[in-house]
Amino acid sequence: MSNSTLLKTLEDLSLDSGYAAGDASLSTSSRSGRSQPQVSAARRGWWWQQTGSMCSRNGSWDTVSTLPEDAADTLARCPCLPELEEHPWTERELQDVLHKVSRSDSFTPDAVHRLSALLRRALVRVSREAQRLSELHRRCTRVEVQSAVRLVLSWGLAERCVSSAVRSASLLCMNSGDTARPRGESARCGLVLSVGRFFRWMVETRVSVRVHEYAAVCLAAFVESLAEEVARRALRVAGEEARGRAGGDTCCPVTVELLEATVSSDSELWGLLQPYEHLICGKNASGELTLPAHVSPYTKVPEEPMESREDAYVQLELRTLEQSLLATCVGSISELSDLVSRAMHHMQRLRSSSPSVCGARSAQRPAVSWAPAALRSLYYFLSSPQMESLENPNLEPGAVMLSRERPFLLLPPLMEWIRVAVVHAEHRRSLLVDSDDVRQTARLLLPGLDCEPRQLRSKCCFQALRGLDAAAASAKFRLDSGFRMLSCGRADLVQQAAQLLGPDGVNTMDDQGMTPLMYASAAGDEAMVQMLIDAGAHLNLQIPGCSARHPSVYPGSRHWVALSFSVLHSHLCVAQLLLEAGADVEGGVLLDGQESSAETPLQLAAAAGNYEMVSLLLSHGADPLLRLHHGTSLTPPLFEDMNSFSYAAAHGHRNVVRRLLLQPPHRKEDILSLEEILAEGVEEPSRPPAESLSVAPPRSKATMKALQQASYYSAEHGYLDVTMELREMGVRWRLHTWLDSLRRAQQLGRYEVTLCLLSDFPSIRTEDYSPELLSAGIPLLFGMLETSRDYEVTARLASLLSHCYGCSPVPAVPPMDVALSTQLDVRFLNSEEMSDVTFMVEGRPFFAHRVLLMSASERFRQMLADSPDNIIHVGHMTYSTFQMVMRSLYCGGTAGLKIAPSEAMKLLPVAFFFQLRGLQRCCETALSQSLTPENVVSVYLTAKHHGAAELCRFCEGFFLENMARLLDREDVHRLLLGGMAKEAKPSGSGQDQNQNHSLPVLKNLETTLIHRLYSLHAACRE
Repeated sequence: MSNSTLLKTLEDLSLDSGYAAGDASLSTSSRSGRSQPQVSAARRGWWWQQTGSMCSRNGSWDTVSTLPEDAADTLARCPCLPELEEHPWTERELQDVLHKVSRSDSFTPDAVHRLSALLRRALVRVSREAQRLSELHRRCTRVEVQSAVRLVLSWGLAERCVSSAVRSASLLCMNSGDTARPRGESARCGLVLSVGRFFRWMVETRVSVRVHEYAAVCLAAFVESLAEEVARRALRVAGEEARGRAGGDTCCPVTVELLEATVSSDSELWGLLQPYEHLICGKNASGELTLPAHVSPYTKVPEEPMESREDAYVQLELRTLEQSLLATCVGSISELSDLVSRAMHHMQRLRSSSPSVCGARSAQRPAVSWAPAALRSLYYFLSSPQMESLENPNLEPGAVMLSRERPFLLLPPLMEWIRVAVVHAEHRRSLLVDSDDVRQTARLLLPGLDCEPRQLRSKCCFQALRGLDAAAASAKFRLDSGFRMLSCGRADLVQQAAQLLGPDGVNTMDDQGMTPLMYASAAGDEAMVQMLIDAGAHLNLQIPGCSARHPSVYPGSRHWVALSFSVLHSHLCVAQLLLEAGADVEGGVLLDGQESSAETPLQLAAAAGNYEMVSLLLSHGADPLLRLHHGTSLTPPLFEDMNSFSYAAAHGHRNVVRRLLLQPPHRKEDILSLEEILAEGVEEPSRPPAESLSVAPPRSKATMKALQQASYYSAEHGYLDVTMELREMGVRWRLHTWLDSLRRAQQLGRYEVTLCLLSDFPSIRTEDYSPELLSAGIPLLFGMLETSRDYEVTARLASLLSHCYGCSPVPAVPPMDVALSTQLDVRFLNSEEMSDVTFMVEGRPFFAHRVLLMSASERFRQMLADSPDNIIHVGHMTYSTFQMVMRSLYCGGTAGLKIAPSEAMKLLPVAFFFQLRGLQRCCETALSQSLTPENVVSVYLTAKHHGAAELCRFCEGFFLENMARLLDREDVHRLLLGGMAKEAKPSGSGQDQNQNHSLPVLKNLETTLIHRLYSLHAACRE
């Protein structure tokens, strides 16, 4: 085959990398600024099937696909992400998130539903990566979640989401400390989505056996930030389409079609939100390869003069680099090494010049280099036989291909390979990308590949040895050799290994700050642990902080000891061996009188629910009440000092909580600090719930404080059984804990638990009330009352609402004395003498005077204006009632006016009709003073129909004050709930046809109760 024929064949098989054929000359004048992808409306364009141009790059081609197949057939063979049956948010919450960036009607309900489905895919991607990263220490923290976000998202999008997560975690720290009236975690973080549900979801999906609270915060903040970013981009596209239409309507809502078009045209979002397991990066639905804006050499115009910064040759080199970063395969490893080297140099320049894009900490880190083995691994995935034959003229292409090349659609650009591999290296605090980082990258970017998660092993070459002097490099090699000799398990090599390791011997730490004993404990190698103990290994040596000597210390592992690693990896026999050899059961956190922010081994075991490990540690004297020191960084686990009870309850391990309570109390556990005493105040002795037949044994104050905190986390995370069992142990209800438990019981349909919770509400002290009772608690209770079809639940809700209203009297109707500007003597009442107006009521005349009526109300003035003959016919009232109205006018007002309740019911509609406010208020006062359960419904309906607002308010207060006994009356039950009093027992009955009439009444009662609580309790106004 001639060279021209081969070249033509390859050109027919190649695909366009996003640049036109005419741009192959790379002239500096043909392109300005930054390259922009062209938006294509078609989801699958011609690029997957047609040929494209071929751009020369050092003798090779950007992209070569030997199988130009149909995209649908190609992707159909790719494995897909699992579909989530449950996800930790509701569409109502997602709508609230969207309201933060747009008005309430900017997204259609279908668009919100579709966005929720797309976000679930992003959640699965990030959670899968966090799960793999958590395998190293069997613990998921904010570090794993943030690294997972950086792995899955593009640079710019990841930094925005990570910044949002850090902001939320910081707010959680700043809003901590109010143990008397704790708020929900989402409220303290400033998030709409529920952090507690994210925590429970992470535990149930086994992201890790131990979930750090900040991990749930970061994951919730990521989903919320991503939703806001997608919404902003969709609104931007909607605005552009609206401006492009005739009329310039800018109020068109975002529909499903517009949302799909936005995602399809965005190379940062399209691959992320696809259903396939592998991550499609740097491409949109039209197949156009694009670089992130901040990575392109043309993103910013240099401020200094061009001739002083770089010449035309450098501009040409930058353009060549931009195209090279979009390459999907290469022809030689030397070419790949050159491209990676130039790309890393360019990325380091961007980090130093734009720390806001890549993060301030990333900008301060030294440059990451690539190990030769990593480049060889990367070349394995990027190599192409056709391009190899073109790169080497002496290499003839094989006559038969024994393996198929991946279609271009499945090949990620070089920039994404570099990005993901560098994130893997930075996650383990390494300055060197190794071959395992490349394999982990291939698993994420290519379909059908998998590999083992990185394991905890001693590997001392965390930085390029070429950058070290001879002495430092020799020390690194000796350190590596010593750790290898110890890890082989031969006792006869211990002395030689100790000599290689230096003066510290077997207690020498590597770059990760770990000793051989720590590695052996993590691996569960009992023989190795015993051998190291016999060789004099320090049992309580802690991992130090990150330093120049130990640059790769994992942030969450600081102050851990060998026992901590045996507990983390559930090696019971190794833990027992260490304890019997004299290891501190608390992990050395209290040695030398210094507090530590590291979790104790018992806390780690309690979080994982390892009952046997917990029992072992307790038998050796571990203190379940030992709390973490509240540090100043984000490394402490939760917003306040934690203990083993809180860890177990937060993860839903009820059996571990029971086992912890069996531990004999320590002598000093009743000694509280002054701060704790002041925060605790004077507490009433807690009582068990009425339904509990067992009497909780007396417990110390420290134990009850720990159980109170455990109850908060179990309720926040939705572990209802744990919360109720803690209540049976005598833990007093706090408002937030009670509300979370009631909400969870409703979701699970736990009837008996719901009844118990409703009966337990009076045990909550009024001092524990908070604005959450008004914003969430009262609406929840009225929502339950509205939908309840069970008589017992309805009765207890009524009793609870009456309790909330309180025993103070209903505020009286305020008086109103409207004095008339014109007054006549009472002897002129119905006197024909000097009268100029005659009212005809029931066919009988009633004589009046215009001058008095004109000053009485606007209604009288209108009636006089409409009666030229001065004769006014009045209907819908009796003569005696009309006479009482006129008497009040001729007597000069309502001062001293005494109205009987029966007369008030007749006068109220008339006073409303004639707009006599003073008389109307007098009637309201008379009716409010005579209100009874028998007449409250009729009085309330009369007041509603005739605009008696104060009387309505008084009736609503009467309803709330006496709701428990009023709901037994048929008329009250029908008014409020639309059904019969005791015929509502079947829980599955359909809605009553009259219930729609009750909804405004319940809403009015809800508003009245909220105002009542706000005025009575100062705690609700804070």
